[in-house]
Amino acid sequence: MGRPSPVAAASGLPRDLHSLAISADGRVVIAGGADGVIRVLRPDAAGPALVENPGHAEVNDVCISSDGRLIASVGQDGRLRWWSRD
Repeated sequence: MGRPSPVAAASGLPRDLHSLAISADGRVVIAGGADGVIRVLRPDAAGPALVENPGHAEVNDVCISSDGRLIASVGQDGRLRWWSRD
């Protein structure tokens, strides 16, 4: 396996990023961090990320379902939250 090459870049992410999740098709990246905000990024899109505030004071982890339609997050408060991307 050779050296990886970047295919996209994103800016405006928080410094205290705790978690990244990539959809099965690679078209969506979910990011969550200390600011309590979840960002839904599309590597092929030049526009800004969709920003969600799931109600966590701090996001510890995020994941995305295999079909890319459901996102889950867990916060420092120990609460698990789900929401649909539809």
